[in-house]
Amino acid sequence: MTVVVGPWGAQETATWRHPSVDGPTDGYAYQSTAFASYVAEKRVESPLHTHDETVSILATIDEVRGQLHRSARPALVPVRRQGG
Repeated sequence: MTVVVGPWGAQETATWRHPSVDGPTDGYAYQSTAFASYVAEKRVESPLHTHDETVSILATIDEVRGQLHRSARPALVPVRRQGG
């Protein structure tokens, strides 16, 4: 992938090549390719996932995490002391 380096309208480019190895990074190649095409098309957001949609999904994830955290807390049970 070749990208323009510097401010908008700059001419300097840099080239990045995704390593061709088996492992957890292989799944990011399609995202890098998509991002490069959006930049080339002068898009400011993905046509597949808008900024608003992404923020909404992250808010849902935060809410679910909060609910899971609350449900994972042990219930407080009063302790009765004997003899006093």
